[in-house]
Amino acid sequence: MTRKRVESPAGTAGHRVRRANRKKAPPVVLFLHLPKTAGTTLTNCVYFEYSPDDPDEYWEQGKWLEAGIYYFPRGIHEEDNSALAAEEIRTLGRSDVRAVVGHFSFGIHEFVRSESTYLTVLRDPVDRVVSLYHHSLCEPDDPFYERVAAGRLSLEEFVSARVCKEADNGQTRRLAGVDPPPGSCSRRLLDRAKRNLRRHFAVVGLTERFDETVILMQRRLGWKRTPYYLPALVNTRQPERSAIDPDVLAIVAESNELHMALYAYARELFDQALAAEGAGFEAELEEFRIKNEQHIRLRGWKAVC
Repeated sequence: MTRKRVESPAGTAGHRVRRANRKKAPPVVLFLHLPKTAGTTLTNCVYFEYSPDDPDEYWEQGKWLEAGIYYFPRGIHEEDNSALAAEEIRTLGRSDVRAVVGHFSFGIHEFVRSESTYLTVLRDPVDRVVSLYHHSLCEPDDPFYERVAAGRLSLEEFVSARVCKEADNGQTRRLAGVDPPPGSCSRRLLDRAKRNLRRHFAVVGLTERFDETVILMQRRLGWKRTPYYLPALVNTRQPERSAIDPDVLAIVAESNELHMALYAYARELFDQALAAEGAGFEAELEEFRIKNEQHIRLRGWKAVC
């Protein structure tokens, strides 16, 4: 498969964050799903808003492009996340694309025909890597499944041996739009990721503050449907952070130094965004939480892994 590397531009004024304008067509929403950040749950919210039909059916249909929503055909572990295949570029350029969701990297807006804006959700770097490691136990097709399941690859080895790029400043890589070899991420990569978040993202959310994130997205993008959700891909096999050796957690943090700095920056952006929403946000958030809890109970939700 031929792929073209995506070079992330410095940004243009026309691509800066803006609220939905009723006089213009809404921007194409590019949900950059960083693995293990509750992104599958948010993907369901995007389908619920942008799909004209039953949003629960998109998994069953198995189509990459359905009802104007392009489910980007990539998994978590890719050889080069910054390179696009010719078919991916052609699909991004279609005039009927209204939203893109999936494990892509920053830069795909270059191939979208209409005005677009990004969404993403970041997670505490240590918790994310721990979740990534234990996720392999739920996925027999995962490249690390056999070694983790057999006890031949510990969490410490998973990180220190750099066998997984996602465990080596993975969020910073994707948000910078550059995918260097393991162990070669630099401060320049971090600066690039920060610039992209600041210039090109309508909402930079946080996994740990998910309800606030979805309400902020609804407000910023003018979503007509309230984004009630059911938690997806909740891993019941993952131990509590307090049960993991502190020395191992320190190794995870040290190996994701850039990621730690980017997460701190994302929290600053998030707090600033909430402060700009005004006093009515808290009341709306509380009402949403009550109704979403009812939604979860009525649907009989259970963890699946």
